[in-house]
Amino acid sequence: MTNPKTNTWEYLCSSILDYLAQLKYSPGSISHFSSGYRKFLKYLREKKKLDSPILSKYTDAYLRNCGIPDSKSSQTSLPRMQRKRRYEMRILLEYHEKGEFERNTKKKMLPPIPASFERLLERYRDYHLELEDIKSEKCLYWHIRGIREFLCLLCDHKIFNIRKVRFEHIQAFFKKKSCFGSSRISHLASNFRSFFRFLIKSKLVNPKLIEAIPHGIHSNIYRVPAVWTRDDIQNFLSTIDKTTGIGKRNYAICLLVSRLGLRIGDIRALQLENINWRKSVIYLTQEKTRNDLELPMSAEIGDALIDYLKNGRPETSSRHIFVTHKAPYQKFGINYNLYAIVRNGIHKAGKSFPTECHKGFHSLRHSIATRLHEENTPLSVIASLLGHVSLDATRRYARTNINALRSVALEWEE
Repeated sequence: MTNPKTNTWEYLCSSILDYLAQLKYSPGSISHFSSGYRKFLKYLREKKKLDSPILSKYTDAYLRNCGIPDSKSSQTSLPRMQRKRRYEMRILLEYHEKGEFERNTKKKMLPPIPASFERLLERYRDYHLELEDIKSEKCLYWHIRGIREFLCLLCDHKIFNIRKVRFEHIQAFFKKKSCFGSSRISHLASNFRSFFRFLIKSKLVNPKLIEAIPHGIHSNIYRVPAVWTRDDIQNFLSTIDKTTGIGKRNYAICLLVSRLGLRIGDIRALQLENINWRKSVIYLTQEKTRNDLELPMSAEIGDALIDYLKNGRPETSSRHIFVTHKAPYQKFGINYNLYAIVRNGIHKAGKSFPTECHKGFHSLRHSIATRLHEENTPLSVIASLLGHVSLDATRRYARTNINALRSVALEWEE
């Protein structure tokens, strides 16, 4: 028979604090959570609801009493303390229902949409999976999120039926996004054309609506990527403090990018099973293309990985090689791009790039391809190393091969 005391608010608050300790949250963090739950229990005691059932209506009432808007009706930016109170209540209920909770993320949560729109998004997602237009989980996430933002805008205009979409709604959405860069807007427009082709095929909207989506916004044909020299890379690697666990992790990650040209998504997904230590080979399935890739693992990379796994990686049940170093220790989230590692390294190394260049991890990937091209390595070999599906994606690295470009330059006519 279940002990009724184990199904009370007081027991639940005590249990989640024990759970946080098991996840190795710091004493300071646990103290903050404890303070928040004491205030919640005090509120229940004053309202004589301490023995009430564990239901969301009581946490919602507490948040309203604290002057915090309902998460379902407001997406305004809240002060830090109000976000903290809302988070405390959310994980408390999740822990009660599931025995665990989802960690907070930096992603901006979108307001809920009607069930009819949710079903429409599910159908659209299945439509994409059937066509295999998008293979990466992250690409699919952002693709769907852009469409969800549009559906949220329709709800703001009191439109809850996709058949009632008009030209002005599409134009209003892109006007709202006009502050974004041309590349991002171009990707968004491409996603919209795909979505509206699906709607047209399903006979849900007027085919002429697709004409309201902007065209020809962005072209990266003449954009030259940032390039690191060998000395730049060595200087950058030397700035990483390899005496700490985080430093050992970051050093191994930077080696995988600068030596093998791995994408960050593939590094995030890398698991212990992906490495054959006897053959010194890394096997993986690329996140972006879903193609299998086999790469040689040099002694330098192997030593860095072993050093991190033995001396730097926190104890965790996760099979992912690289994990967060803040409890609960787990794999990196889908949107964790590790940009701070490169930014700090560039600053410490005193390296500078033109303002218009990308300066994240992808610049290191660009650099290894450019260096191989300058050494006259066949494009097919470079494409195989980088995991490119098409040689067209590899040819753009010729733009930074100054010696090759100089050899085909036309003489100036007098």
